[in-house]
Amino acid sequence: MLPKRLINSVRREISVELRGGNLGVEAIAKRLGFLSRTFQHKLKEAGTSYHKLVDQMRQSLSIYYLQEQHMAVSEVAFLLGFSETSATRQK
Repeated sequence: MLPKRLINSVRREISVELRGGNLGVEAIAKRLGFLSRTFQHKLKEAGTSYHKLVDQMRQSLSIYYLQEQHMAVSEVAFLLGFSETSATRQK
């Protein structure tokens, strides 16, 4: 699978799973037909990682939801797959 095509497929799967699905790397890898290690290696070769893609998706969607949809932070947190508004990962 070409790197850009793989990244687009991963983003599509992430968007499907954000609202209460299984965002685990193993589950997404399996849905795309990869073993977890192979999947992570392919993403590394493409210059990214699964966690970076999840973070990018969440960031983009949070900006959209908060600016365009005028949603409450708690609603946005739910839509982005967080169990509560304080459940963000520290960097």
